[in-house]
Amino acid sequence: EIFGWGAGSYSWVAPVFQLSMDEFTRVDRRTGKKRLISRTEYAHCDPWHFLVEWGALGGGIFFAGVAWFFGWALLNVRRWRASSVALLAGALIFCAHACVDFVSFNLALLFSVALLAAAFRADLRWDGNERSR
Repeated sequence: EIFGWGAGSYSWVAPVFQLSMDEFTRVDRRTGKKRLISRTEYAHCDPWHFLVEWGALGGGIFFAGVAWFFGWALLNVRRWRASSVALLAGALIFCAHACVDFVSFNLALLFSVALLAAAFRADLRWDGNERSR
């Protein structure tokens, strides 16, 4: 799907695909049809969830932005200090956690990772000559 199913649509789209998976279904004895026995409201992986809702185009734009940030950080590795490493490690841990759980749903966590990224960016801009001021 190029454009995805739309924001907030995962919980409506997933059951259609879950009917083909045995771990989510049971055959009804009376009707002989497969029925869902459990249903997921969100994917337990942010990248997959984003791809379902935003499609290849929206997901590609988002992931390109994330890749740009980490690529920019690597290009500026010579300007890193201990605080830069700590801030970048926090952002990396958030991204790793997002691959096994849907943490971007939590606004407080999103705000925290945005602050980490902004602080990392500001930390690299800070010039050591400003200490005397």
